[in-house]
Amino acid sequence: MLRFRSGELDALPVNAEAFQLLKREEKRGKYQIYNGGPQFGYQFVGFNLNQAKNSEGKPF
Repeated sequence: MLRFRSGELDALPVNAEAFQLLKREEKRGKYQIYNGGPQFGYQFVGFNLNQAKNSEGKPF
């Protein structure tokens, strides 16, 4: 984000946390935020449900 705000980058994927800051400074920074629409791909959340323990009795 620092490189974008300093003018080194022309484009930047904006996450929800950065959106408010960038939107607020849009006019002063002389840039415009566009909604690129939904992204294609997958996001996964994994859980380790393995209940095995090592020789000391601690979970892996």
